[in-house]
Amino acid sequence: MCTGIALSWYNQYVMNKPVKERNIHNFILYLRKKVVPSIAADLRWKEWEEYKHSKLGPNASVNNYAQKCLEFYNDCLDKQGNKMINMHTLKYKFVDKILTPIRVPLKMQINWDMSLEEIIVVAEKNTGSQYT
Repeated sequence: MCTGIALSWYNQYVMNKPVKERNIHNFILYLRKKVVPSIAADLRWKEWEEYKHSKLGPNASVNNYAQKCLEFYNDCLDKQGNKMINMHTLKYKFVDKILTPIRVPLKMQINWDMSLEEIIVVAEKNTGSQYT
């Protein structure tokens, strides 16, 4: 399936790796370095920092907002593959950047020992029909 530029990258990989170290996983990691720019993690982190519920539109559901937050949680990885966002930060961001009519009552009904899923359920209960 390697054609064009991918074939030349494969040939470079074969020339630079000893036979014992060649496998599909290492080749995929090698390809990732070629295809994904080194600043991709920085760009994704910047998106995370600027992200809020209102970016999805005025009628976006709490569930859609939560799914997008979880995408950032899973996608923001450092160079060692560790998550850059911890669960407490994710919960705080979810609550702090949700639409104001939902956020005000939500802050009074939750505590930070609750799981994200529990917080989402409370947030969904606080939404009017226009947000669900």
